[in-house]
Amino acid sequence: MKKWLFFLLLHIFSLKNALSDEYIPWPEYLPSQGIMLGYLPRQKVHSNAIHKIISLLPKNFPIFLYYPIGLEMFIPQEIENKSNVTFVPFLGPARAVYLRDSLPIPLINSNHKEVKWLQGTGQSPFKENMMNSFIDLFEENHQFELSSSFLEGGNLISNAEGFCITIKRDTASSSDLLKTLGCSSILELDYNKRGIGHADESIKFLSDKVVLTDDLSYKKILESYDFKVFLVPKITEFPHFNYLNSLIVNDSVFIPTLNLDKYRELDRAVERIYSKFFSKVHFIEFDRPDGLNGSLHCISKNIPTTE
Repeated sequence: MKKWLFFLLLHIFSLKNALSDEYIPWPEYLPSQGIMLGYLPRQKVHSNAIHKIISLLPKNFPIFLYYPIGLEMFIPQEIENKSNVTFVPFLGPARAVYLRDSLPIPLINSNHKEVKWLQGTGQSPFKENMMNSFIDLFEENHQFELSSSFLEGGNLISNAEGFCITIKRDTASSSDLLKTLGCSSILELDYNKRGIGHADESIKFLSDKVVLTDDLSYKKILESYDFKVFLVPKITEFPHFNYLNSLIVNDSVFIPTLNLDKYRELDRAVERIYSKFFSKVHFIEFDRPDGLNGSLHCISKNIPTTE
């Protein structure tokens, strides 16, 4: 073989390996091989929502339920007996069930063969405890990397092209931090004063080019980046409730609902939008006017499938 051809092939092989080592935040519309759910068995609305999600997922689909130690007695026998459910007790307050922020951020490489979980440092003790439980479960099959910073997972929305969206809630910028996650493009939106100011309360990627939002100003900005944007209805009376904090699991989407008659028409409008992209659309009663902040996306974390 001629030397020039040998070195050309060597260069191509090296370039291919280099590209495969580039990671981006994993987009949740890609295939999942399992799901982790925060679980409060004593809280009726919360536990009923989790039980319904479990019943609607395939019977052999791996589910990991994170719950505070000491609540074992409140877990129904029918849930305990499910062969696809693994229970992960953790030491910490109930609010730690917001797994989107409590657990590492999944990153995937360009050929979708490897997943790396970015674990933030300098967090409160209960989050450290939950991450230790996570690592104990998955350390044999997943890579972990420590970060000197910590980004709340709920404030990161991304697509498979590495386009990342976050909400800027104060004068500090997340751009430098997002670059360390592999984001090729970063859009920081101003806080619209709804909810706690996480991106997953206002924006939802359904594919590389399709995104949902319930904020008209965000819609105009996103369209300027050539995204196809659908405007989802919002219930203004309850700023902590939204239809975008939904959970995607493969061909299914689980959407929070207040389950109140006066909002049925809004539910149907939301269903029509999601049905364009998912074969299985499920409404899950979760938020209440006097209930929890955060919703289905906040309490969940997908486990990415590798090819």
